[in-house]
Amino acid sequence: MSSTDSASEEIGSSSASTPSLRPQKHLLKELDPNAQSRATPADAAEAEFLGDLNNYIPLGSLTLRPSLGGGAYLQQIDWIEPDTGYNCGLWLAFHDYLTASDGHPAFSARKLAESKWIRVFFRKHQQHSDLATLRIYVLPDDVGRRYVDKQALRKLRSHLEHLVNELDISSQAWDGHNQLTKDPVHYSIETTDDDSLFYLFNTIPSPTSGPFPVSCPISNDAIHTVLESARLPGLNTELYPYQKRTVATMIKREVEPDRALDPRFQPLKSPSGQTFYYDNVSITLLRHRREYSEACGGILGESMGLGKTLICIATILATKGNWPEIPPEYSVNLLPVRPQVGSLMQMAAAAVGRAQVPWRAILQESSGAGEDHANCLAMLEDNVGSYVISPPEAKYSRRSSVIPKGVTIRLSSSTLIVVPQNLLSQWRKEISTHVVDGRLTILYVDTGNEVPIPSADKLSRYDIILMSRPRFEREMVASESAKPSKARKAKGGCLCSLDEDCLCSRNDKYRTPLKELHFLRIIMVCSLSILFLRLQSHCDEACLWSVQLHLFFQFQTCSASLKSHYVDDADSGVSAG
Repeated sequence: MSSTDSASEEIGSSSASTPSLRPQKHLLKELDPNAQSRATPADAAEAEFLGDLNNYIPLGSLTLRPSLGGGAYLQQIDWIEPDTGYNCGLWLAFHDYLTASDGHPAFSARKLAESKWIRVFFRKHQQHSDLATLRIYVLPDDVGRRYVDKQALRKLRSHLEHLVNELDISSQAWDGHNQLTKDPVHYSIETTDDDSLFYLFNTIPSPTSGPFPVSCPISNDAIHTVLESARLPGLNTELYPYQKRTVATMIKREVEPDRALDPRFQPLKSPSGQTFYYDNVSITLLRHRREYSEACGGILGESMGLGKTLICIATILATKGNWPEIPPEYSVNLLPVRPQVGSLMQMAAAAVGRAQVPWRAILQESSGAGEDHANCLAMLEDNVGSYVISPPEAKYSRRSSVIPKGVTIRLSSSTLIVVPQNLLSQWRKEISTHVVDGRLTILYVDTGNEVPIPSADKLSRYDIILMSRPRFEREMVASESAKPSKARKAKGGCLCSLDEDCLCSRNDKYRTPLKELHFLRIIMVCSLSILFLRLQSHCDEACLWSVQLHLFFQFQTCSASLKSHYVDDADSGVSAG
């Protein structure tokens, strides 16, 4: 039998079998013949819960010398739990520590024991006959909330903090075999007041590179292809092993972002080897991990020359044709309502669109083998998955007004890449160098003011939309502005599109086609100096506007050098390749 088991078995008999310096209050309660009859089922459940030592966490131990007159307790060879009353003899045996002006941990232990927050057990020290060992068990904050109201006892958290910092957590002290010549072992609590950006940037852990299998079979196949293939299909360049691991990690973070421990909590090991989690700011102690889901995306911060652009291109190729998932809050009422019963082909195409099957990549490979799927492609294009964002509720519901319609958002397998103006030519060159001709359909959008962006239907057919940062910011600002200028309409155009489906003549407000699509991903390219500036000032317009777009996940790519390249770019306008 372990010492913990023996301690829990002796809870009921400890006070009756041990002499006390003064009468103990709980002995008087046992003389009341009506005490059992007045007990309710709730009281019985509370007594059973608080009496089970498995609900507590071993926190640490204290080695104390009894005060004058308390030497009788040095004969106690079994673990015994004192009563919580003020006049308990076992506590009075250590009254020198309880009245110390410097606030001894024994005083904090007694205060917490009186509130049923902790349980304390005594036993004679196994190495020194004039000492006693105190074991302390604590009730975690995420266990037994109905029985111990820790919010009402928040004033006692300073005593809990005192115990966590002062208790001996060594196994020798826990068993009563510690040597007094050795210093006690305390918890290693990480405390730092350095919240500067430099500190945070240099303490971010690198993401783990495995295991890579994910629950989505489509993404799992893409990861397997990246890691196992000598050369990724559609890529002219062979990837290095570290580049393959990075691509696989990016794909994994798309569909299954990791779950991380709440950074406020630190995992600690109790003397018995049990792991618990402690927040040294709020003085909160948990038995179970408090986790959160990391963001879908991240920062690709490789050093200059290690192939960040190539890694992004490889990720796009590996997931070519994949569709984003419909957000859970909009995944209701997706079945179309037709004026008449649709054909089997129509219903099958609609089901494929709702299921986000990568049909474009599949049919493209089949077409390359000589098969004709023109009718299937046309039907699938007409039944691309979509969802509706309901309009906000009217501020004054009693007023009669026209009920606005919801906004329909189409799913898109496109990747939107926003790059600084001086890097646009470099990205075009990198894509043409590393990608097999005809493998990707690409739209280049530069800073030309007069050349419009195509409609949402045409945008969704591109694999990559490469856009300069100034044009991206101007496009989003124009979407928030009022009517297009009269001078621009006089030229026969407007701020949006010159396609046949342009609705600016009937709308007072231009809505960019970028906001009508749910992109698979968006990649924001910047140098490290720009990234630092954005994190410090929170005023980068491109990053702020990207939040308003509908996307599956977002990656920031930055160079680990404070110098940014300058590439002379003489091209402007919109072109497709």
